[in-house]
Amino acid sequence: MADKFKEVMEQKPGSWIFTSATLSVNDDLHHFTARLGIEQAESMLLPSPFDYTRQALLCVPRNLPQTNQPGAARQLAAMLRPIIEANNGRCFMLCTSHAMMRDLAEQFRATMTLPVLLQGETSKGQLLQQFVSAGNALLVATSSFWEGWTCAAIRYRW
Repeated sequence: MADKFKEVMEQKPGSWIFTSATLSVNDDLHHFTARLGIEQAESMLLPSPFDYTRQALLCVPRNLPQTNQPGAARQLAAMLRPIIEANNGRCFMLCTSHAMMRDLAEQFRATMTLPVLLQGETSKGQLLQQFVSAGNALLVATSSFWEGWTCAAIRYRW
């Protein structure tokens, strides 16, 4: 990869600036700079402005059936429901398959009163707008949402 990137840099001389929340590994940029062959480049690693202990929750479910087994979505929804309710919705769930995405949305809609938004029922832009305006929605999605999205309005609500 470094050789190919060097060619690109030579074709477009000038200053290069790389920014991302995911360039470092354990507060070190070496993996990124080594892959691009820019170990000697000037670099700066800034701390995150987010208070992850207050603003994030990572849930790692255990003892769930394989996702292709009957009842997997029901069990996952039952395990996640108390977390979603404690957070008054305001959750974004990424699934690895469209089938699981639809099954989970169906389970949540059958057992919860908060708005459950599902990718594919309207455009990505409209889903995000509905998610922000509802203030208590659960957004269940896959595919294009894995590519990243920006929803700055949310930070002002929480």
